[in-house]
Amino acid sequence: MYKRKGACAFQNQHLEDPFYPSEYMGRWYQIARIPQWFDRGCPKATADYQLLANGSVSVLNRCVDESGNEIRQVSGIATPDPSCPAALRVEFPGFPPGPSGPNYLVLSTDYENYALVGTPDKSALWVLSRTPTMGKHTYNQMLCKAVARGYNVKKLVVDPPGITDTRGRICKF
Repeated sequence: MYKRKGACAFQNQHLEDPFYPSEYMGRWYQIARIPQWFDRGCPKATADYQLLANGSVSVLNRCVDESGNEIRQVSGIATPDPSCPAALRVEFPGFPPGPSGPNYLVLSTDYENYALVGTPDKSALWVLSRTPTMGKHTYNQMLCKAVARGYNVKKLVVDPPGITDTRGRICKF
């Protein structure tokens, strides 16, 4: 577990707490996302995370086609916020830096199967899995968690093979 330094500025985002960075490391498959400018032309994606000795995280994002062939990749560094280890600042060389502060919020994860990740302004959301597909029940749970945190899940695009049927009522509020 990462030790906090001070009060978390993102408590209203309901982040994963406590957060265990070492357990989060490894490969994650993108199951669904709110589309962003940087993922145009990318039908599927993976993210590989490796904890570095200084506490930051090496990030390798890969865009792959339907057959799993790599289209492009980008590597960067994620730095955890000292007061909120589940709030990270991810930067990729050659990309515009964007607003200051964390831009990658781990909203929920069980470390072994799923992760729900968003941004502070709620303009981006990712549903991630340790495998290329996710069961409908788990996916629906992720959608409910996202809705409860104020994200517009109607904007989500499911990556193939992802979830084959997402129709029907998901959450009861």
